[in-house]
Amino acid sequence: MIKKIIIITDYPFNKRDYDRFGVATLQKDGFEVEVWDITQALYKNFSVNETLPENMNFNRIYSFGNKTAIAEAISHLDEPYIAICIVPYTTSTFFLFHALSRKRIKYCVLQSASFPNPNDQIRFRRNTISRLIKRALSLHPSDIVRNVCRTLLIRYYMLFRINSAFVIILVGGEKSRDIKLYPVDDNTHFLWTHALDYDLYLEENKEGSQENLKGVVFLDEYYPFHPDFVNMGMESPILPEEYYPKMCAFFSRLEKEWNCKITIAAHPRSHYEYHPDYFEGRPIIKGETIRLVRESQFVITHMSTSLNLAVLYKKPLLFVTMDKLQTMDTGKFIPGIYIDRVASELHCTPINLDQFEDLSKDDLLHTDLAAYDEYQSNFIKKKGTPELPLWEIFSSFIKSSDINSE
Repeated sequence: MIKKIIIITDYPFNKRDYDRFGVATLQKDGFEVEVWDITQALYKNFSVNETLPENMNFNRIYSFGNKTAIAEAISHLDEPYIAICIVPYTTSTFFLFHALSRKRIKYCVLQSASFPNPNDQIRFRRNTISRLIKRALSLHPSDIVRNVCRTLLIRYYMLFRINSAFVIILVGGEKSRDIKLYPVDDNTHFLWTHALDYDLYLEENKEGSQENLKGVVFLDEYYPFHPDFVNMGMESPILPEEYYPKMCAFFSRLEKEWNCKITIAAHPRSHYEYHPDYFEGRPIIKGETIRLVRESQFVITHMSTSLNLAVLYKKPLLFVTMDKLQTMDTGKFIPGIYIDRVASELHCTPINLDQFEDLSKDDLLHTDLAAYDEYQSNFIKKKGTPELPLWEIFSSFIKSSDINSE
C-alpha cells in the first residue's frame, strides 16, 4: 500500500507550490509527503539568491546539488513510494526517470495544464507558417540535437530502460490526452483531473458573486527578469528598458480613452520590490490573481496560463504583443508564436504595441462564449470530470485503484 509521496520539482518550492500541489490535502488523507528540490542539479546558472524563504508549516524539503546525489537517494528508497514529478522528460532529466524505473518506483507526471500548440494547423494567421520556418532555421545545432534525442527517448524509451508501466499521467482538457510529453504504454494510467487553476476557481466560487466590477487587470509574466531564463542559460526575449515603457504607454492610453484603472497581477515568481517602479505607480499585487480577474471588467495578457481564469469567468481578453516578442532570435524564448496561437483559439486578435493605432473598444473587447467553452473543455477541464480539487481526485485514485498491487 502506497503511503509515501515524493514531490520532485525543478524550481525552488514555496508556499504557492505547497498549496497548488496539495501537500495539506495529501497529508490529511494519510500520506507522508516530502519534497525534493533538484533545481541546482539541473541548472548550472541557478542562484539561491534568486529566491526568498516563505513561511509555511512544512519542513520536509530536501535540496540536491548534483545528479549523483539524486540517483543515490532514489536507490535507497525501500518502501512503497510514488513520485510526483513536476519536471519535464528531457535529456537533462532522463537520469531521474531512469533511476526511478530501475528501483521500480511508481511515478506520476502532470499533463493537466495543456496549452494550445503553435504547431497545430488550426486557425493560423497568414504569416504563421513562414514564421515557424524562420524559427526552425534560427535553431542552434544543440537545440536540434536535444529535440531529436528527446523524441528518441519518448518513442524508444524501452531501449533506454525507462519503465512506463508505472506512470500515472494527470490529464485535464480534451487536448491534454493527446500530447506526447512522456513515454506511455498499455499500462499507463490516464487520470482525468484539470488544470491547476481550476482548483483556485472551485475555492473562489465559494465566496459568492461579485458586483460593481470596475477594475482592469494585467497578467504580468515578468519577461525581462523571469528566473527560468537565467536557470536555463537563455536570454530574456526583451530587456526591461524595451518592455516596461511600452507597456506603461499603452496602459496610460487605455486608462484615458476607456476611463479605467489598471492593476498589475504580479507574476508569482516576480520580485518587483527589488526593482524601480516599472509600472509607474500602478498597484502591483502578488498572490491574488484569481480575485483580481474575478473582479475585473476585462483582462490584459500576453500568454499567461492565468488567462484560464479569465476563460472560466468569461472575462473579455485583450492580448498584447510587441515586435520584440515576435523576434526569432537564436537562444531566446519566442512568446509571439504562443500569443498568436492562444488568441486564435479564443477568436481574439492581439494588439502589437509597436504598430497599432486604433483602440476601438467595440472591436477589441468581445467574448465569444462558444470559443471560451471550447477552450475550457480542450485545455482546462474536460466536460463531465469530477468537480473536486485535483489532489483529492488523485488521492482517491491511489487509495481505490489496483495500482497498489502492480
